[in-house]
This record gives sequence, structure tokens and C-alpha cells, in this order.
Amino acid sequence: MSFLSPIAMLAIGLGGAIDEPKVITGGKMESPPSIDGTVNAAEWSGAFTAEGFVRMSTDAPTKFQTKFFAGYDQEALYFAFICTDPQPNLLRMTEYRRQGNVEPDDHIVLLINANGTFQESEFSEFAFNAIGGNNAELAGGRADKVEWQGEWQSVGRKTDTGYEIEVRIPWKVLYPPSAGKRRIVLNFGRYVPRESEFSIWSNIGPQELMSRNAVWEGVDIPAIPKENAIQALPYVVTGYDDKFTVRSGVDFRYLPTNQVTTLGTVNPDFANIEGALLGVEFSRFERLAEERRPFFVEGADYFRIGGMSAQLFSPQRIGPIDVGAKAFGILPNELDFGALVTTRAGEETVGAFRVRKGFGRSSITAGYVGAEKNGIENRAMGVQAFLQGPRFFGSAIYNGTDDTERGAGKRVDLDAGFNDGRWFSGVGWQTIDENFLPRYGFAPRRGFDGFGSHLGYQADYNSGPLNSFFSIIEASDRKRLDGKGIFERGFSVASEAEIRNGLAVEAFFADYDFFDSSDRFGGAEIGFPHTDPYHQFSVGYFGGTVADQNYSEIVASARWRFPNRLTIAASSQLVGFGNDDSSQHVIGLSFELSQFQSIVGRIVVEDGSTNWYLSYRHSGNKGLEYFVILGDPNADSFQDRLIIKLVAPVSFRL
Repeated sequence: MSFLSPIAMLAIGLGGAIDEPKVITGGKMESPPSIDGTVNAAEWSGAFTAEGFVRMSTDAPTKFQTKFFAGYDQEALYFAFICTDPQPNLLRMTEYRRQGNVEPDDHIVLLINANGTFQESEFSEFAFNAIGGNNAELAGGRADKVEWQGEWQSVGRKTDTGYEIEVRIPWKVLYPPSAGKRRIVLNFGRYVPRESEFSIWSNIGPQELMSRNAVWEGVDIPAIPKENAIQALPYVVTGYDDKFTVRSGVDFRYLPTNQVTTLGTVNPDFANIEGALLGVEFSRFERLAEERRPFFVEGADYFRIGGMSAQLFSPQRIGPIDVGAKAFGILPNELDFGALVTTRAGEETVGAFRVRKGFGRSSITAGYVGAEKNGIENRAMGVQAFLQGPRFFGSAIYNGTDDTERGAGKRVDLDAGFNDGRWFSGVGWQTIDENFLPRYGFAPRRGFDGFGSHLGYQADYNSGPLNSFFSIIEASDRKRLDGKGIFERGFSVASEAEIRNGLAVEAFFADYDFFDSSDRFGGAEIGFPHTDPYHQFSVGYFGGTVADQNYSEIVASARWRFPNRLTIAASSQLVGFGNDDSSQHVIGLSFELSQFQSIVGRIVVEDGSTNWYLSYRHSGNKGLEYFVILGDPNADSFQDRLIIKLVAPVSFRL
């Protein structure tokens, strides 16, 4: 079998200019503007203002022009947006809730890093539409609860020519550095769903080079008083679960500095969190579902080490806990860290630590994970260096593990890649011992060494029938370390095209030989319309041979949002593997009673077992939150279970 050579792959696409980031100056305001959704130029006197958004993918001017204002005072930063649209009657505005999903809507995105670096993990992202819907993903991850996230405000309105939005973000929400004249790194983007178009002010390009975000020079950051208080979210759960039950616990947070967060949890309520589902398709290697438990999700970026193919820390491995504590945040000199410990008395104790030093666009990371469960001890440690240039990147990873049952093992990765916006490629060499075992990480493939490579192309188009196109070919040639032949050798090709009329088509083919058998299968999936995820369906078929057995997979999904704020999503998967058949059918519903009240449920039918649950939620605002849950969200079959949960935020001044 013949593959593209690494040298040829890295040599493709040497053209393309690299733009310098745009610069913002001034912006200090004498008096704050009124945040009412009506952009009055007089109120924004002193703010920096500009326009000239371009399509991020092509750098071409957009017909959906946007003018913005950026200002600040001692209390907050202020932003305003005037968004023109040649057909304002086609604007899509659906989400109206705080921390809702505005991605399917016409909306504005604000990316901001108050520390003035280009490190991706230090950016916060705000998104907002013109009818009150907004969402914040704060640097490092922070709870959605208003009392913990901090109060920020976005107000908008539709106009005869488009829409306007005004935004206020208090300084303390961004966890800025110490007071003084400093720079801020930020950018502004706008999404038009009917065109699948994302435009941006300072274009970072399809390769998303963070160093090309705009720089706001000379910002006079004020001294932010430290929150000298412990914030707590105690809960009480009562109801029937085989028998009458009452239990309680508490989550708490304390900020030792404005840029470091500490969290603790005692007897957390993980049982009532809807877990992610894995499909029933065949896989040679272990898969891991998404982590959704709030204690582990918050600050998760500060615990990532190991790269894509082997993670040293995956909190999904941790079972129920009695007590947990973690700290994460930003230190001076482009340092950030994360530290965590959890325990379940007499059964399991886990600790994880990671530190990263940034050097502009590059970084060095080191981490350690130690655990003990039922007398088995496991330690995993590693270092990772990442070098990012304008078009090229390189990385080197060394991991080691030591386990009382498995012994010592190691993993080494060396990778290099290239991206000029349309063409992208990469090549890597990797070796992973059979004994490499991070029990609280994720390393599904072990006992091999060899090469992997990929070559891809992506493009968006300003006109014509195609809206976008993406294609990638991946190839690998890896041998077993025990000398018994092939571990994995072959290639796969995947392509995706979005047609301007709303049709999306994906196709895939794989041809791989493994140590004991072969896979040769492919298929396609179509969806319509890709421009409206609230009203969309898709269907696909994949077939061939997997592990030398006949294989077929039929998938279908649909999602529909009704005018009364009821949303129903359904998916179906039918898999035939040899003489065995498997199936999974899922129906989810969400009915929004108000901005902070909803009814949510899910039915899962998998290989003859049926589970369902239904819940009422009052959450997302300040003060008391409460939930009523019928059934168990994570059981294999329906459980006679009725639970009432109350959460009451409190604060203790120190």
C-alpha cells in the first residue's frame, strides 16, 4: 500500500499572507453608556469605534456589515454593535435565555483575554443575540450559576436595517491581572445562519491563529477588590428511591486571588445529572463518554495533558466521591496550573496536577496523576512541548506510568504540521508500551510504534452552489512492539460538502489491516438544512466488513423546535455485525415554560431495554433553584424513583 510521504505532505501550500493583528487604542469613557439595546452615538463618546468585518474563511468583505464600539471605565468594559442586514425580515432570533444556545441564531461573538496573551486557554468567549439570549464560556470554565459566574449584561433589539446590541462586562468577571496600563487581546465576530457565514474584524484565518486577534493597547485596568468570601451551593435531595431517602451535600468556591479559583465538594449529587450516551457502533478500541459532572467540568482546560491519542487525566474514570477539592487559574509570567484531589472513603483516592508555561504562541506543559483503588496504585506523569509558528507547528510528548499490577510503561510522540488556511497536513511518530497504563486517563491503543499522517483541504465560497467543502485523508503504518507483525496499517478518507440550498453531504471510506483482521467499509450521510439546527433531519448508511465480519449501520436523526418553545430531538441507530444486531433509539424533549423554568426528559431504548426520565427545572437565575425528577437519567431501565432537589446559594464573608 502506498502513502503520501511526510516530506511531500509538509511541503504543500506554502503560499498565503499572514496579516498582522489590528490595534485598538483609547476607549476610556467619562461616563458609562446606558445598556438598553439602543446604540446612541452620544452615549458612546470616547469609545473606540470601527467596522470592516471580513469573512473569516476567505478574507473577502461581507455584505453583512457590522460597526462596533469598545470602551471601559473603572467598573466595567462596554461594547456596542450595529449590525446591518439587507433582508432583516430573514433574521433568526430564537434563544432568549441567559446561558442559552445562541449558535443557531444571528448573533455576535466577543473573544477577550484580559491578560494580554495569545494563549487559547486564557480567552473568554461571549455570545449574544438581539432578543436577550446569551452565553459565556469563561476562561478555564466556570459554573453557569449567576452567583459564581458574575453578572454581565447584554441587551439588544431588532431594527429596520438589522439589529443592535449593547453589552456590559464588569472587570471582575474577566479575572484581570493587577492594576496598571496593560494590553488586552480581543476580537469580534458575527454569524449569519442563513448563509452559514462567520465574519470577523481582525481575521485569524481558517487556521485560527490566536496571535492575529486584535490588541487593545494602553488599557488602564483598575484595582479589583478581591472577593474575600466563601460562596456555597448547599443542596438537599429527598424523595423515593427504593425507599424514602434524604441526603445533602455542598459545593463551595473561594478566590485566593482574582485569577485563581478553588473549589470544594462534599457528597456531590452526581446521580441526577444526565450522562452522555455512547452509540452502539462497533469499535476495536475503548471509547469514553463525555464528562458532564459540574465539579469536574469546571476548570477542565487546566487539567488537559497528553494530546489526542492518550490523555493522562480523564475524570470520567472517577466514580462516586465523598469529598473533592481543586484549584486552578493563572499565575504571573504566563503560567497556569490545575490541582485536584478526590476521595471515596476506603475505596478510591485520586490526585492530579498540571502546570503550563506559555511563550507567546508556544508552551511547555507538565503533569502528574496519582491514584489508589482497592490496593492498586497507579502513577502517570508527563511533559509536553508545543511550538506554534505562523504556518507550522511541532510538538513532543513523553509520558510514563507505574502501576502495581502492570509495572512501568512509556509513551513518546513526535509531531509536526502545517496549515495555510486551506491546505493542512501533519505527520507524527508514536510509540506506546503495552505496559503504559494511565488508569485515570485514556490510552485505548497500546503496544505499538510507527507513523501516522494526514492531509486535508477546507474552503468556503463567496458564491456558487457550494457553501463550503472539507476533505481529509489519514494514513498510518504501525507495528506491534512484540514483533508479531502489523498493529495498524491503512488509510481513511472523509469529505463533507455544504450546498448553498441547505443540503449537507458527508462521505467516508476506511481500509485498514490490524493485527488479527481487516476493516474495509464506507458510507454517506445527508442532512437538511445545515443552516437551521432547530429544524433539521439527517439519514445515513455505512457498510462493508469490520474485523472480517459483514457490517452495516443505519443512522437517522431529527430535531424540531415548535413555536410554543417545545423542542423534540430523536435519533435512531441500527447496527448489524456478523450474526449480531444492535439498536439504540433516543427521544429527547425540552419544553421552556419561561426563561428559568423548563420540563426536560429523555427516552432511551437500547437492545430491548427501555429507560426514561422526566424532570422539572427552575434554574439559571439568582437565588433558590429546585428540580423534580421522575426516574433515573442514567439507569439501563426505568426506575420507580421520584426525587426533589433544592439548591440554595449562600455566601460567607471572611
